[in-house]
Amino acid sequence: MYANRTLARALVIAAGAVAFVFWDRPTGKVVLLLAALVVVGLAIVEFLARPPTAAASPGTPASA
Repeated sequence: MYANRTLARALVIAAGAVAFVFWDRPTGKVVLLLAALVVVGLAIVEFLARPPTAAASPGTPASA
């Protein structure tokens, strides 16, 4: 996921934009709901796209 995080972000934003464009008559609540869903989607992408960490070799103390 880390290598494709830019694509994942773009897909989340594009999905929100497509939902907004094709909504028949978006009200203020719909706009806020879509914006909140996009923010949640971006937060999930950021959580899943953390950079990989190097595995600690046996006998090496873990850094705090």
